Order: sequence, then structure tokens, then C-alpha cells
Amino acid sequence: ELYNDPALIRDLQRLQIIEKPYGYKLDAPKDKLTGHADRAQALALALLGTTYDMSGYMPDSADEFGDGIEI
Repeated sequence: ELYNDPALIRDLQRLQIIEKPYGYKLDAPKDKLTGHADRAQALALALLGTTYDMSGYMPDSADEFGDGIEI
């Protein structure tokens, strides 16, 4: 499911996946009205960030819950 944001959906529809020798690249042709599909690029980066393994993450001031918030 995806949040119903017309600007985001428009940006996603404009993205192209381009194969490069080193991998793949997301590209969006520049449009004077809508720019470089910034919303779609931001979503792609956010999704990439969720793929990193956070199992070893522990903040410096963590409590027993690991969130650093003391109650």
C-alpha cells in the first residue's frame, strides 16, 4: 500500500531504472513544473535506509529498553 499523495505518485511514475556497469540508477527527466521527482527519490532513500541491519545498534545512553529514554 502507498499513501495517496498525487505528487508522490506522479513522481514515481516518472522514474526510470537505468542499468550502469556498476549497478542500477534511478533517474527522472527534469520537468520545469515538477523538477527531478524529489519525492520519489526521497522515498527510495528512505526505503534503502530500512534495509540496513539495525540489530547491533545501541545508543550510548540506552536504558534497558534500548531507547535511551529513562522513565
